[in-house]
Amino acid sequence: KERLYDTLGCDTREHSRKLGKASVDILFDVVEMLLKAGNSCIIESNFRPEMDTVRVQGLQELSGAQVLQILCKGETEVVFARFQERALSGRRHPGHCEPAHLAEFASSIRQGLSPLPLQAKLIELDTTVLNDEILDGMVEEVTRYLAKNN
Repeated sequence: KERLYDTLGCDTREHSRKLGKASVDILFDVVEMLLKAGNSCIIESNFRPEMDTVRVQGLQELSGAQVLQILCKGETEVVFARFQERALSGRRHPGHCEPAHLAEFASSIRQGLSPLPLQAKLIELDTTVLNDEILDGMVEEVTRYLAKNN
C-alpha cells in the first residue's frame, strides 16, 4: 500500500481507503498468477469475510490450493494500545492517516476480525501476550499442517 501512497499521493482517509482496496485487488491478482503458475504463496492482510471470502474461495477452486488461515487476535485494550503506539510513533507511512483517525480505528479494533468462512484449517493466535514458547508452538502447528497437506 505504501508504494501506492508514494506514487499516487494520499492525504485523506477516504483516499487511503481507496488505495487500500486497490492494494488488496493487486494482491489477489498476483496470488492468482502465482497459483496458476503452480507456485505456493503466503498472503497477509486484514481480510474481511464480507469482502474477501468469495475471492479466496475462487482462488481455491481455480488452483485446488490448500488454505491455512491464521487469525491473530488479542485483548482489545492491548491491541489498541499497540496500534496507537505505532500510529503515533512516526514510523508508519503518513498515507495511512492513522493519527487523525484513532477513534475510527479504535471502533474497528473493538469489533475485531472474524475468520473467513472457508473450507480450510483455521489457527487462532492470541497475541495479547507473546513469547518464544507460544511462537514456537505456532511454528510447529504450521509445520505439521504443511507436512501433512503438501
